[in-house]
Amino acid sequence: MNKATTSLLCAILLFISILTPSAIADDYKGIPFITTYLPKEYNAGMQNNDLLQDQRGVIYIANNYGLLEYDGSRWRVYSVSNGTKVRSVSLHANGRIYVGAQNQFGYFFPSPTGLMTYHSLSDLLPDNKQQIGEVWKCYVIEKNIYFCTDTHIYKYDGQSVTIVAHDIEIGSSFVIGNQLYIYQEHKGLSLIEKDHQIMVYGSEAFANKRIAGLLPLANERLLVCTEEDGLYFYNGSKFEKWKVSANQTLSSVFIQTVLPLSTHVIAIGTRNNGLFLISNEGQILSKLDKERGFNNKAIFGLMEDEFGNLWVGQNNGLARIEISSPFTYITDQFDLEGAGYCSYSNKDGLYLGTNNGLYLIKNNKETHDDLNDYSTSKPINGQIYSIREFENKILLGHEDGATFLDRGTVNRFSNTEGAWKFIVPQNNSSLLLEGNYLGMKLYRKENKQWISSGLLDGLRESSRVFLENVDGTIWMTHGYKGVFKIYPAQDYSKIDSVRFYDEKDGFATNRLINVFNINNENVFCSGAGIYRYDKESDRFVLHEKFTEIFGSAIHIREMQEDGNGNIYFMASDYSGVLIKDKFNNYSIDTKIFNKIHSKLNDDLEDISVLDFGNVLFGAHEGFIHYDPQKQSVLLNPIKVLIRRMISTNNDQIIFEGSFQKNGEVVANQPDNSTPEFSYGSNSILFQFSSTFVDEDLKTEYSYYLKGYESDWSIWTTNTEKEYTNLREGNYEFIVKAKNIYDIESEVTSYQFSINPPWYRTKLAYFLYFVLFAGTISTIVISQNVVHKKEKKVMKLTQKRELIRKDNEIVELSEKSKAEIMKLQNENLELEINTKNKELASSTMNLIDKNQLLTGLKNDIKHILDQDKKNSNTRALKEMIKKIDRSITHDDEWEHFQQYFDQVHGDFTTRLRQQFSNLSPQEVKLSNYLRMSLSTKEIAQLMNITTRGVEIARYRLRKKLNLDREVNLSEFIGRF
Repeated sequence: MNKATTSLLCAILLFISILTPSAIADDYKGIPFITTYLPKEYNAGMQNNDLLQDQRGVIYIANNYGLLEYDGSRWRVYSVSNGTKVRSVSLHANGRIYVGAQNQFGYFFPSPTGLMTYHSLSDLLPDNKQQIGEVWKCYVIEKNIYFCTDTHIYKYDGQSVTIVAHDIEIGSSFVIGNQLYIYQEHKGLSLIEKDHQIMVYGSEAFANKRIAGLLPLANERLLVCTEEDGLYFYNGSKFEKWKVSANQTLSSVFIQTVLPLSTHVIAIGTRNNGLFLISNEGQILSKLDKERGFNNKAIFGLMEDEFGNLWVGQNNGLARIEISSPFTYITDQFDLEGAGYCSYSNKDGLYLGTNNGLYLIKNNKETHDDLNDYSTSKPINGQIYSIREFENKILLGHEDGATFLDRGTVNRFSNTEGAWKFIVPQNNSSLLLEGNYLGMKLYRKENKQWISSGLLDGLRESSRVFLENVDGTIWMTHGYKGVFKIYPAQDYSKIDSVRFYDEKDGFATNRLINVFNINNENVFCSGAGIYRYDKESDRFVLHEKFTEIFGSAIHIREMQEDGNGNIYFMASDYSGVLIKDKFNNYSIDTKIFNKIHSKLNDDLEDISVLDFGNVLFGAHEGFIHYDPQKQSVLLNPIKVLIRRMISTNNDQIIFEGSFQKNGEVVANQPDNSTPEFSYGSNSILFQFSSTFVDEDLKTEYSYYLKGYESDWSIWTTNTEKEYTNLREGNYEFIVKAKNIYDIESEVTSYQFSINPPWYRTKLAYFLYFVLFAGTISTIVISQNVVHKKEKKVMKLTQKRELIRKDNEIVELSEKSKAEIMKLQNENLELEINTKNKELASSTMNLIDKNQLLTGLKNDIKHILDQDKKNSNTRALKEMIKKIDRSITHDDEWEHFQQYFDQVHGDFTTRLRQQFSNLSPQEVKLSNYLRMSLSTKEIAQLMNITTRGVEIARYRLRKKLNLDREVNLSEFIGRF
């Protein structure tokens, strides 16, 4: 079979599928997502009667405890003046919320701080008219507001309250266009025209059939919903029973309230049987009750919000039904248990396989049983992996093995556990190939029975995911090993060969690889990237088109293609659909699927495209149905509101959440209403909320405080932000929201200013200036007085100072001279010391020489004494004489004395002048003593003995005429 033939066959089968079995898949849409709010969550009364949504998106509900408000994050309750139950609510164009309560009616409007405050209008009535009873309904009609009790109709025109009708039995009331209708017990339907009551012609037929709802139809017709007698329509002249299938069911229930929806669907709330959704043609589309999503059956109020959600006021709480969502749930409300693994639709109904068994949801439309339009049976227990129709039977991949389901009879025809899926080889329709836990198993048809041929040799790997190529080869992928290309024998008796591919063959990883047939091409999705097989290189390469869309690191867990070529997928981080255009290009759409991604299976994933309008996703609990043809308003723009501002320094609420301008409620802060706060309120807590309530806990916010911060915060689910210890100045808090569909709101802001502390105010700075100026003036004046005194003292001081300076100059001059002399003396002393050092050095050299010569002389004498007969005696004696002459050489002495006198100030001259009787030897001795030489040193220099030195000292003392007490050396040193 060539590719063109295959494509043609697929097109024919698709066309047939549109016309026949799968077209009924529309009958198996699940239950809408429903969120229930219990009294303990909203902290108010259990009963909720009437509901509305204002232009900001805030929801108000008539509750037993008062007016209940919900902004998407927080609930608040506002009481009427007498603290009674609120029965009805109505919205005026200026934002006032008019309410009817027990023995009370009036309106709520924001105070200057934004707190919704009650203003009683019934108090305007005379004292004798104050007992008004229950105010069941209130309506805003043009400039007038009407309040309806059991017996009276009151009108408020903006100035005063008047009674339009009284002492009548009002069973119910309605507004069509700008016309008020009332139903009177035992009379029928009438309208209020210019404050007069006019009976509707022919409505006396309803005298004993209480009317619960009145809706406009095309061609100026009315739909009349009675409490217990079904539906009628009025053509302007007569009322007729509406001959539609829904009437049989609705005639047996108690209708409480009716609401036309924007989707041309009518919502009917009952007192004892939950909620019905019917078409404009009178067909029941859905029924929701305690068994299918609600926590009770009694419904008192209905409202459609701006995102198409249907809000239901119940006897014990509230419910929000996401009827505008393209997603519905098929789970335990259909008696279905377990995670959804696979699904299949045919004329029998919808087969659903879970980890708990096989379920069959049958369509009951043919029996015209609108009240019970489905029934669920469970023919097989156990884990179901795959469902397909084969030979007019249902063939199941079951954990216990291959199983046939034939008209309710279960036939397990294999004893091999773990049958994943089946294919019929293209070249042999008498064979059936099974992938199972252990590999692949073949069945042959013999005598109209399928007989197992056992596991095929050559492969022992779990074979859950596999596809057959047109050439008969089989691609099989393993979750954590890689890809196997299987070459079965022509008769499938065995596997001839297997080629294995992993990371070395082009894959970035061999983990989590699946294979899908997309647009007649095998696409391999790995844990990192989408690949195709390149036959020429026998390798895998990144798939160009899908890599361009998803990138090279994407992990696609499941892919399925619908009849239009659109591709539904589940990735690790998101799910969505690739929408194919007429040029075979894809655009990716993921936003709406953010709602369900976290609910989908992360193992044994499944997407089943039943037909163009029905796609099933396997979920943690059952299945999620997607209707791609349903245009949802969930992707419309969203709003964010600043709901409260609190000074955390003193726990004072500064702003209560509602702005007003020129007598109207507005969403944003008016330009002329920037509050100023004291410095003591410089720690501020902001609370904010988005009015988008779908998955409200996942709505994220980003904000920044202009004047304090320079950039947006990271996205966070926190709905409040606190700033502490702000300095004085002007600020603007700016916030934006982003919902689960990645729709970002416009920003909203709140401007305010913080006044400085008293010590930084303008008055404080003025006082600081005055105090500073006064201080400066006082200082200047006192300084002038002091200056005059100081001037006189200064003159006297200057004179004294001049005298002192003169004295200092003289003293300094003398000191300078003394310093000069001192320096001169120091220089002289330094010079003397230097000369002394040189003289001492010379003297020591002389001493050393004389010691040497004396030693030589003594040695020669010793030689002579030892050998008197020596022939050299004469020569030795001659040498002794030369040595004596050298020791006492006068030239050296004269040189020494000249040098000595230079150092010691002509000591020798002065000594000889005063003591002329001194001999040369005594002068020498005096010089040596002046140099502080020892006796031994002097003896050597003078070539005498130490005893001779002592005698010479004695003689010198006598010539100097020194007394015995005077030390000779000291006298010489001081001379």
